[in-house]
Amino acid sequence: MTSNADLFHTLLAVLALLLASNLGGFVFARFRLPPVIGEISGGLCLGPTVLGAVAPHVSLALFTSVDRVPQVISMIYNFGSILVLFCSGLGLGNLAAGKDRRLSVSVAILGSVIPVFGGLLFAYFVDIQSYAGGAKNSLALALVTAVAIAVTSLPILTRIFMDLGMLGSRFARICLSSSILDDVLLYVVLAVALSLVSAAGENSFGFLPTVLAGSALWVQLLVISAVNLGFMLASASLSPQVLRRIEDFLWSWLAVRSPVAYFLVLVVGIVVVCLLIGIPIVLGAFCAGLIAAKSERGGAVTHDAIQRFSQGFFVPIYFAIVGFRIDLLKDFEVSFFLLFMVFAVVIKGISVYWGGRLGGADRELARDLAVVLNARGGPGIIVASVAFDAGIIDVRFYTTLVLLAIVTSLFAGMYLAYRKSPGGEPDSMIAV
Repeated sequence: MTSNADLFHTLLAVLALLLASNLGGFVFARFRLPPVIGEISGGLCLGPTVLGAVAPHVSLALFTSVDRVPQVISMIYNFGSILVLFCSGLGLGNLAAGKDRRLSVSVAILGSVIPVFGGLLFAYFVDIQSYAGGAKNSLALALVTAVAIAVTSLPILTRIFMDLGMLGSRFARICLSSSILDDVLLYVVLAVALSLVSAAGENSFGFLPTVLAGSALWVQLLVISAVNLGFMLASASLSPQVLRRIEDFLWSWLAVRSPVAYFLVLVVGIVVVCLLIGIPIVLGAFCAGLIAAKSERGGAVTHDAIQRFSQGFFVPIYFAIVGFRIDLLKDFEVSFFLLFMVFAVVIKGISVYWGGRLGGADRELARDLAVVLNARGGPGIIVASVAFDAGIIDVRFYTTLVLLAIVTSLFAGMYLAYRKSPGGEPDSMIAV
């Protein structure tokens, strides 16, 4: 039974994370910068980089004085990650490529496939094995490296376009539609990396890891890829008519009380099934969002309520914990970060540029796409977090990936603000 003292310390730690993340998000939003970066910065201030360095006794008293505090925060963090991915899938299901479909597809394919292969080459020619986590899985490490280089942030771009009044523009539509295809492909690759670690781990759980335990690597890779890709395709292609029949029973009694409760049951239920099968929750929660977006029940009001609920508590704390984990004084290797950032930005930019050109964009539009679609934001941070949690990467690589997501997102936001301003280029698509 929890004592009042334990409850006090636990709630105090949660309150500190909630206040720091929301304050950081508020400050960044006022300066038209991505609020998610502010939420991470709030957690960074509470972590070993700032509070732990300035007043370590206060940090220890706040977050580790009671054994139950780390456990509760870990549970909130895990549920927050599920809701972040669910909301990402929910947002993807509500977007379409429109009349610029050919350009969007060209940018998405070249802008994700080439960086993925580039990331695999980077992992082969650059010695990154010293940055591997406890799992010590070279293939999973290479796949995570590739995904981190290729990923583009749909949520960050959506928020930036919204703040700049560009959400309905043709340029925004092309960027967001390309990001959809990026995310669909890269979440599958990330899921394969996580499944490889799960199948080889001592604490594996689920049908798939149990069956594949001890199998040859090529067998694991083939089966895991097929199962994860099949689950993604089944979720994306599920027709509203089929979903309506499945929903009829649950909706008739659960949603009478609360449509929001129905969709929360949906996401948690799908994640539970995925865990039993052996599919990573990163893919299960994302696919739950795709399925929920197809639902004809509840409508936009219910979806908005879920996102407000998530972003009011779980999501800010999730991103605050991401920053809380970073120790820039101890785990930040400047040389490796600069090498990785330059490689990632250059190969992503070149591939998006040529994808735009092949899709029919002129040089100016292709250049704008190359800069803006380098923003890695939330998805980049999710890749870093789940890979670190799975033991694929160590804390130094984790720090590098989080900072890469922050720097590229900030630059994309400032670039868009400049190009749209009167001092930018008035004849460009962005400035219109």
